[in-house]
Amino acid sequence: MKIQTREIERGVWEVSILGKLTIDQADLLEKSLEPLFSAGVTGVRLDMSGLDFMDSPGLGQLIKAANMAKSAGINLTLHRLPDGILNILTSARVGAFFSIVQDNETRQK
Repeated sequence: MKIQTREIERGVWEVSILGKLTIDQADLLEKSLEPLFSAGVTGVRLDMSGLDFMDSPGLGQLIKAANMAKSAGINLTLHRLPDGILNILTSARVGAFFSIVQDNETRQK
């Protein structure tokens, strides 16, 4: 898994997740997000268009990130989910944790 982080506007960061989010890489995601859950950050956008696969621990890490963002008062959104990843979130019935944006349309799952 590869993670790219960039500020897209003042206080809003985009984190692109590329590859596979599995038990072996879940800690990498957490370490990449922790610095963003701080003062001055108002939003974190997870671009998941490059995510090929996600297992249960990877899903757990996304839920943990959503909870950390909420505790810090930061808006966390998932963007451009591939159909397979969107199906995982739907099947696991954890969509309530996330705000999902597909093609500039925000929806709560």
